[in-house]
Formats: sequence, C-alpha cells, structure tokens
Amino acid sequence: MRCTSYRVGTLIVWVGLLLAFSASTAYADPFGWAGGYNFYQNRGVAADIETANPYSPSPGYSSAYVMTCQVSGADSEYIQIGWTKDVGLLSPDIQYFWEWWNDYTEQHAQSYWGSPSVGSYHNYMIYANATSWIFALDGVGLTSMPVGYMTYWPNEIQFFGETSDYYHNRYPGSTSNACNFNNGKYYYNGSWWKAYYYNEADTYSSSSAGSSSSSSFSINDTR
Repeated sequence: MRCTSYRVGTLIVWVGLLLAFSASTAYADPFGWAGGYNFYQNRGVAADIETANPYSPSPGYSSAYVMTCQVSGADSEYIQIGWTKDVGLLSPDIQYFWEWWNDYTEQHAQSYWGSPSVGSYHNYMIYANATSWIFALDGVGLTSMPVGYMTYWPNEIQFFGETSDYYHNRYPGSTSNACNFNNGKYYYNGSWWKAYYYNEADTYSSSSAGSSSSSSFSINDTR
C-alpha cells in the first residue's frame, strides 16, 4: 500500500527556527515507488538512508523516506521523514523534509530544511510517546505533534523511494550506484524491532527489499 504525498502551504515554529511550509505545487502523474513495506502494528519507524541525486526535471521531485501509516478503505493517514530532490520548488534542490497527512480530518503539514550531501547517510526516525509523535534526524529530536493528530494508530511501515512522474523523472539510485536503506526497524510496546519487507518496484524501478531476511536493501532506477 502506498500513501501519496501532497504539498500545502502553512507555517510552523520548529526548534527555535521559523520555517515556511511549501506552497502548493502540482505534479504530473504517474507517481512511482520502490522499496519495502510490511503490515506491523507500530508506534514508529526508522532507517539509515543514503542521499542520492536522481534526475528530476522542473517541476518534479524524487525522494526517499521512512513512513508509518494507517489505511482503511479509501482513507489513509501517514507520517514520514526523509530527503527530497524537488527541482523548481527548493533551493538547494535536495533538502530534508517531514510530512503528515490525515484523510479523515483533511489536515496536512509539511516542512523542508537543510541540504544533505550526496552520498551521505542519515538516520530518519518517527516515534510516539504517551503524548507526542517525535520527528528525529540522526538521533536528535527536531519537532513533534500531538498523538491525537493521527485518528488511528498506524498498522503499516514503509521504506520507499518515490518519484512524482516515472516517465520523466528518475528514482533514487542508478544501475551502477544504488540508493541504500540500512537498519530498517519499527517501534512497538516500548522497543525497536527489526523490520522485514514485502518488495515494491513500480515501472522503471528495482528493489531488493524482499530478497532476503536483511533489514537493509537498495533501490535504483533501471534505465
């Protein structure tokens, strides 16, 4: 199951900094995904993700992230954190991002910051305590939101690369230099657990997520 990202404008005060959320941007279909997912009751998700530099014309984006989500019928809600290359929207065009979406309440928030170096690895983490969902980068808590912003507790984890238009953009990673996801795990009952995956590989993409019992895998564009 995949939860499509949307981009909406707003404003937040975050770790002492004032960050402007992105203005709404229209992207061409079809979206594409590559990576691993599984259906775990959970209270969080984390992984070390390599920063890639995929081809992405303007307007359009390619991203990699961890996500926890809940899907029921036509409605869904999700929380994610990772990096994105968004040409035409961001400067520099590769930045960290986090995002939250709730279909049930029709609420959404998203923010961008910083600029990870291509080839660098960073730990992206989302987890819930008794009162809040925490967004963390490399073990440092960045911002939070009340647990009540999610209507239900999530029942799925996702570790994906995503592109806004797989005909014209590229997924993270290439045939000669794949994009790596390492140490995938999920949080439940106060402990972190090793993640195992079902494989996802849409048109023009490849993923090794379902090929072994490892919590690490790679994705790439096949062109």
